[in-house]
Amino acid sequence: MLDEKTGALLAAINGKCGGESYKIIEEKEFSDCLARRGGADRGEIRAMLSFLEAERLIEIRYAEDGLYCVKPLAEGRKYFEQERLRTAERNERRRSDFLLSLLGAFAGAFLGSLLFWAVSLLWA
Repeated sequence: MLDEKTGALLAAINGKCGGESYKIIEEKEFSDCLARRGGADRGEIRAMLSFLEAERLIEIRYAEDGLYCVKPLAEGRKYFEQERLRTAERNERRRSDFLLSLLGAFAGAFLGSLLFWAVSLLWA
């Protein structure tokens, strides 16, 4: 499992490259994609790209002077899709947990009110 910044970098590469083709991407574009996640300097970007290449998620043809020629591999696209499915499943599970909790709260409140009413009839 990738950390948040590395996952965002892989998502940016998948988004920009699309299919099986190499694309030349400037380091500034990577920095812009990572700005919402706390940003990253040149060394961090190179380290993340090296990690992604070592994990066989992307392929780097060349990297020089802030330009990178990258291509997402099949495993990189697969990881990206699996993360999207995991996020959707997690959101669905949270929604169903919320609805079940809400239903349980209403049932408990109804039964408590019913019990209070029944006890109040005994004392009246």
